[in-house]
Amino acid sequence: SGHHVSWLATRDDWTEAGGDVAREGVFVARTVSRASRQRLSPAGQLAVAAKALWNRDAERGMRELLARHRPDIVHVHKVYPQLSVAPLIIAARAGVPVVQTLHDYELMAASHADPRGGRVDRHEALARFRVLNTATFPVRRTLHASAVSTWIAGSRFLAERYAARGIAADVLAHFTELPAGPGIAPADRRQGIVFVGYLGWEKGVGDVLELTRRLNGERVTVIGDGPDADRVRSASDRLGNLRYRGRIDHAEVLTEMGSARLLLAPSHWQEPAGLVALEAMSLGTPVIAYRSGGLAEYVSDAGGGRVVDAGVESLVGAAQELLGSPEQWGRLSRAGAEGVARRHSPAGYLSQLEALYRRTLGGHGTGSPRRVAWQRGRRGRPGPSSR
Repeated sequence: SGHHVSWLATRDDWTEAGGDVAREGVFVARTVSRASRQRLSPAGQLAVAAKALWNRDAERGMRELLARHRPDIVHVHKVYPQLSVAPLIIAARAGVPVVQTLHDYELMAASHADPRGGRVDRHEALARFRVLNTATFPVRRTLHASAVSTWIAGSRFLAERYAARGIAADVLAHFTELPAGPGIAPADRRQGIVFVGYLGWEKGVGDVLELTRRLNGERVTVIGDGPDADRVRSASDRLGNLRYRGRIDHAEVLTEMGSARLLLAPSHWQEPAGLVALEAMSLGTPVIAYRSGGLAEYVSDAGGGRVVDAGVESLVGAAQELLGSPEQWGRLSRAGAEGVARRHSPAGYLSQLEALYRRTLGGHGTGSPRRVAWQRGRRGRPGPSSR
């Protein structure tokens, strides 16, 4: 829509290949990944810790972008432990307003998964990273927060949690690309149940496996990777109705979603939002989610599924109800697709984001934004607000 966007991000296979959008900017070396962090030597661990506090490459990158790109706004996404607070401080000192999109709880708690705002990380699996997250939290909560002009939360739930910690955020729900093509498949052309996501306890993978065991006449497809991948793979050898596909291309994920009767999203943590749920509902696939966090908020607002109390009994009961009632299934399928189109379209997101930019710049005495520097230190595939 005419904005000139430049990136300050880490360099990896996705950015090297160009991704799905044109890229211009500065790309610095990635300090650590989920795959490499367990193999780090003591010296490597110290290097990661030092760069998490202040990444000089990211500092130089921001100085270069300020001089060459001259952005009106710096829009920040995930920067820890990769880019550190350095680029924000450099931008703020130069008088460029900083907009921060909140994707989790890392700016109000030591752990990204802690909605209660604890000062000690008790969630990270590796002890050395629990120590790192705890040690860097004061930097995030003070230096980082003081550099931000405008905060964005992806759900009302997330905004409320940050408001309780003294950070007022505008709510701007994530968007998803709306489906094109022949339209939404009806129930009689669909089969089975699908789960898509990180294979860890927080996403409720164990509950999905138990549901699969109980509904032994219904095919369940699990898509994703993570620490519980071996557990899922082993279960697929025992359970004839469980199909494990691992990590697959995003287009294939959408095909699986659009051909399934239901999508399961039984998150056990207070998930701030849920892109997978939006994608499923946009394809007319009802979602069953636990009553927790912004993910449940998305499903309830769109009216495209069932929000139930956490637990296998509730999950199985809701699945059986929807699988056995074509009328209810059809109503939720239509409501979800219409709700996502109304509430989570790219055009709607862009309009709200531009209005927020204008308001932010108005507070700094400048005009409408035409040049934006975006920051994101990648840990996984790109999130919705970085497209």
